[in-house]
Amino acid sequence: MLPRIHATEKILAEMASGGRFFILEVDGVPSGYTAVLPGDHPWEAFLSKLYLLPELHGRGLGQEALEFVYAQAAGMGTSEIRLRTHIKNVKAMRAYRRAGFAAVECVVTDFGGGYVLDDYIFARPLDMPAPEAERCWRTDVRAAYIEAPNGTAGAQHAFAQLETR
Repeated sequence: MLPRIHATEKILAEMASGGRFFILEVDGVPSGYTAVLPGDHPWEAFLSKLYLLPELHGRGLGQEALEFVYAQAAGMGTSEIRLRTHIKNVKAMRAYRRAGFAAVECVVTDFGGGYVLDDYIFARPLDMPAPEAERCWRTDVRAAYIEAPNGTAGAQHAFAQLETR
């Protein structure tokens, strides 16, 4: 199932339809990625992907990446961001709630071939500031977001580097 969601071909198709993908580099090393897609409505953006290498979890990079995503979504002219996460992904749901997201819907998606996903849809207005107590500012990590070039070998190479880690 995961190879379908993260396949280079799928990512390139999402980029062709207006999606923006960003490689997260930590100290110059590709360490994760995120994607913001146009939503179902003109006022919403969709956080399609937000992945970090497991050894980077718990260091505030996820919350920092969300702040970056909010800015990208606002730049698309939207006022709300939505995402979906599996109903058993308690760790992600806790992080999203901490960032101001609320569950607004439960959806079941049949992908065929025996793959069915039970997900919650979470939403957050972009004008909502993150709770000050939840912000995590680090000085030990230098993170950079690099937009993946649309439809080029460079994008394929960057995602391939992450797949092998």
